[in-house]
Amino acid sequence: MSEKIQVSFMVDSEVWREAKNKLGTTRSEFLEEQLRLAIDLSEDEENSLRKEIAELQNEINARESRLCKIRAERLEHERSVNVFDGVMGTVNRIVDNAGFIGKDQLKNISKQQEVPYKSLLDHVYDLGYDVRNYGLVIK
Repeated sequence: MSEKIQVSFMVDSEVWREAKNKLGTTRSEFLEEQLRLAIDLSEDEENSLRKEIAELQNEINARESRLCKIRAERLEHERSVNVFDGVMGTVNRIVDNAGFIGKDQLKNISKQQEVPYKSLLDHVYDLGYDVRNYGLVIK
């Protein structure tokens, strides 16, 4: 803040006394604020518009971030679904023939198709298939 100077001006004595009783601040602070309002009237509107633009820009940034997150989640979901498309043909055939699938079979399929075993196992559980520890039976 800049240096303050002392000035004198003429005011009706009654008004000065009433101002002393009714103002919540000192009269000097009140007069300074009134002078600021009179001088900075156009800047006040400009500052309020700048603040409003900044707030709206922050809101836009937050929503864009949320949009990017949603898009990334959707892309990840689409990739995971596409990965399992080729694998699930084999899994479905085994389940149709045997009525269940073994974890050992899922491990073999995941190695052959280069799919993460844990993800494949979770996907098969999500589909409600009967999963047992061993599916390959040596005859």
